[in-house]
Parts: sequence; C-alpha cells; structure tokens
Amino acid sequence: MNIRESELFPTWSNPLAVNFPIKGKVTGSSHWQRVRYDVEVEETIYRLSAYADTSTLDENGDGEAYVFEKKDCMQHMNIAISVLIAEPFHAAGTILFNAVRIIPVVTYLAVTIFTADPSKEGILGQRTVSHIKEMGEQIWLSIANIIRTPYYLLGILVGTLFAFVDPLNGRKIVYSFEQAWNHNLDRKHSYWSVNGPQVHFAFEGGSEGKLGRHAFCIPGCYYPNAVAIYKNHQLVGMKTLGGRALSNVLVIEKKGCCS
Repeated sequence: MNIRESELFPTWSNPLAVNFPIKGKVTGSSHWQRVRYDVEVEETIYRLSAYADTSTLDENGDGEAYVFEKKDCMQHMNIAISVLIAEPFHAAGTILFNAVRIIPVVTYLAVTIFTADPSKEGILGQRTVSHIKEMGEQIWLSIANIIRTPYYLLGILVGTLFAFVDPLNGRKIVYSFEQAWNHNLDRKHSYWSVNGPQVHFAFEGGSEGKLGRHAFCIPGCYYPNAVAIYKNHQLVGMKTLGGRALSNVLVIEKKGCCS
C-alpha cells in the first residue's frame, strides 16, 4: 500500500505527483471490524475501542489494516463541521506559503554555494551542482503544490460531506486525501492544528536537509492510530504505527450508528 517517495513529491519526471489516494472500499460497512486493545501510556493502561478497515486485506484475508479510533456520532459531526470551516483556510495558507517560500529557499541554497570552499570541491564541485539542481526542484515543488491544492481540497470537502451520512467511510476519505496532499507524510510527521507539532515534525525537513518535507493536518483524530494484523481473515495481533505490539487484542460486536 505504500507509495514510493519519488511518486509523492513533484519532480521533473513526475510533475505534479497527484494521485487518487483511497485504498480499499469507501461504501458499506462490511469491511469495518470493531476491535479492542490495551495501550500503556506513562505506566497507565487504557482499554480502547476502534475500527479496523479490512478492505485493504488481500483475497486470502491476509495483511495489515489501519485502525481508526472509535468516536460517537456527535464527535463525528463536530469534527466534520470543523473540517468544512477550516480546510479552505488551510488551502489558502498552503498556496500563500508555497508562493512565498521560493525566495528564502533559493536564497538559502545560493548562500551555501557561495560559502562553499572551492579548494575542496572546485568551482563546480558535486555539492554546488547538487544545490543548483535543487534550486530548480524546490521552485517546481512550490509551483506544483499550488497547482495540486484545489484537487485535494475538493476531495477533503467531498469526504467531509459524505461523513455526515457515512461517518467511518467519510472519515477515511478525508484522511486519505489530506495525507496524500501532505505527500503521504503521516500524522507523526505533521503539525497538528489542535495538538501542535508531533513527534517527528520538522519544518522544511529540519536538520536532515530535506527541504519541503513537512506536513500540516487539521483533522488529526481522523487519522489511523494503529495497525491490525490479519491471517486468513482472523485478527492475530495489533501494533502501533511505530511498530510496538499492542496487548489484549479482541474483536468485539459492532454497536451504534457511528461508534
């Protein structure tokens, strides 16, 4: 299910990196399986209920399925209303940011070229050539991000409206489009509108030298928070998105219109 980074970030060979991000089903309820698991936070164990999206399993019922935190109908509605209001501002901010970022990014790369020691690499050393190339790539990244923003905004708004009548599938649509908009960087690499920078968030790639590699998410609670492991259609285990095993995993009866 993973998309290679080369397919996600606009490049000369892949100019816009626009894709249809939804995997599996987004209609009906048969693919949603209610599960329960325990998670330990600061030596306290919490028992959580959630839904696993089994539509991404293979034909033998094997594979991994994203797990979405359980929410009641009112929570779903409140979040959907917030998304409808906030995402257009998110889109406007994205367009403005990408229009403005070209100047400081190109300036930064130019400074690194002119401050390089020519005695080590020569006038056109490998690092210099690499930075000249990256100038063009970063300019194109900003332009492409502006062009692709309306497509992903439309997908999010359609998914949000769908969430009013089909909360789980609508939530999946919204998360899928927003994460693809963020070049498939997940929530832990994002700045969450409600909870601020997440554990691996680094503006413009931080010290890793990966300019443009950061994300901003609004409905962070719409994102999956665990992964369920299936064998022959049977739940055999669960893990966090970071790979840590979860305990007391159990399939439970589905109840309620949204929860």
